[in-house]
Amino acid sequence: MTLKAENIKLKEQTIKRAKEPRRTMLLPATACQLEAHVEKAARVLAKAPKILTEELVLVAEAGADPDVVVLWAAVEEAVPRTAVAGAVATAPALVPEDDRSAKARRRSPSESLLIRRQRVRI
Repeated sequence: MTLKAENIKLKEQTIKRAKEPRRTMLLPATACQLEAHVEKAARVLAKAPKILTEELVLVAEAGADPDVVVLWAAVEEAVPRTAVAGAVATAPALVPEDDRSAKARRRSPSESLLIRRQRVRI
């Protein structure tokens, strides 16, 4: 488990143990922090495959074999390798493995609020 994943788990536990009204106050702040992490990881993860794809097209057009060192160098011009590794490690902890988020987006706003209210009570 990465440090970011452990931090997320700690926040989850803190929210579960918090009493009202503190719990309600913690939820939006935590949601904003998680959203910022997701956006940062998504930006990094969007750049790396785009660059790799462009480089691989050039390699294929030249009829050459791909060189891992050259491919990493191309990626690292835009995004440091540590940022790519961090995003790859962070994304699974921030994105649900199931289809819950897609189903939630299809719900009406009033239905979503009702479900959130029920979760907060638990």
